[in-house]
Amino acid sequence: MRNYFIDMYLNRLYGVSGMIINNVIALLIPILVEELKFRGVKSFAVFLSKLICAVIVMNLLCAASYALIGHVAMSQICGGILVTLWLALFSRSKIFTRLICGFSFVATLEIVLVDCFSVFDIMLELGSMNASRGGVELLMIIMLVGFVCFFKVFSTGRLDEVYLISVGLSGGVFGICTVFWVITNVIYVDPVSRLTVGLMLTTLLLGVYYSAYAVSKTIATNNRMRMDKLLRDADANMLGVVERNMEELRQLRHEIDNQYTYMKVLLDGGEYEKLGAYFSEYTERFNTLLSFVDCGNRVVSAVMNLELQKAAGEGITIDHTVSVPKEMSFSDSDICSLLFNILNNAIEYLCRRRDTDRRVQLSVKLVNKTLFVSCANAIEKQDAENARRLVTSKPDAAMHGYGSKVIGAIAERYNGSVKYDAEGEGGRFCVSVMLFEPSENRKKA
Repeated sequence: MRNYFIDMYLNRLYGVSGMIINNVIALLIPILVEELKFRGVKSFAVFLSKLICAVIVMNLLCAASYALIGHVAMSQICGGILVTLWLALFSRSKIFTRLICGFSFVATLEIVLVDCFSVFDIMLELGSMNASRGGVELLMIIMLVGFVCFFKVFSTGRLDEVYLISVGLSGGVFGICTVFWVITNVIYVDPVSRLTVGLMLTTLLLGVYYSAYAVSKTIATNNRMRMDKLLRDADANMLGVVERNMEELRQLRHEIDNQYTYMKVLLDGGEYEKLGAYFSEYTERFNTLLSFVDCGNRVVSAVMNLELQKAAGEGITIDHTVSVPKEMSFSDSDICSLLFNILNNAIEYLCRRRDTDRRVQLSVKLVNKTLFVSCANAIEKQDAENARRLVTSKPDAAMHGYGSKVIGAIAERYNGSVKYDAEGEGGRFCVSVMLFEPSENRKKA
């Protein structure tokens, strides 16, 4: 049985490239998958240990491959296995992001090595073997590093959503690159043809990856702009509510002596029914003024006041308990989107079911850097099953149903969870969301 370590490192049967390329591939995988944000010596040491681990695992995979099939295609096969393991075990990205990353990296290994070996074969045919070998090895490393840098700069892992069509395109390019790589290893293809097709596939690979990134980023930007507009509208609405409440409070303060005098006259005259009716009217006016929410957090207060006003216009009452600090480490647009979607879903349902209890219970609390949001409203028996399966009951169903996806995406972004409960026959529909504050402030992200 062939010994990989003796042949590769001691006897150097495959030259310097055999010693370097596989280890470079191993080092690039953690750099590609991990977030390169070091918060101190400890996090940097952990990353270094991952690099060492990647090199060790890569060499073990290469040793097993070498013992079974020899050196042919060892780098591509072992690199593909290692990046798959790394994405499965260490990546926190969504599954679509992992698939695009894996497809793109393995396709890169296949095409870069084919391109570089094609260059080497062309130079070999020109009789410059000794002069070309080191240059081709250097070109291979530069191309691999360049591809990984490209993937990091345009990383889909930073995007809110990656769409299935992007995964399909990346998978298609990966399949084409794999077929071409297999063909070049099974049958003879002249170096010029190999290099020409390889460069075309290299361009296609980069173009498809960037397209996946650009499309997803554009959609994410549009969604963020929509949330920012909603937040601005909420702020403007809150300012208007404050101004109206302040004006009414000034009027009440001006009238208060007259109000007390009139109530005293009614009391002294024993006109208790008129007094009761007048007091009820007076109390309702105060309750309207006191319904304004100012929990200390600008975003939560703005959303709450906008939704309270919307609900009041539909005859819906929102009983709320809000306990959050002035500043939180969640993105403003995420909190805005989360609360808007949760409350809008409840309000819109009660608007369609006018005979249902017109009350919504909302709780927003931050406890030990964990945000708990729960919202409950009455639900009809016939709607309970659809609610449990998150199937919209709106007439234009094709245009709706995104609220639960947005809520789920936000929960996933903060390593949290979403739970839906529905009970028919006078029961309640409740959505409960739990988010964990990130270790570093993401409000500016």
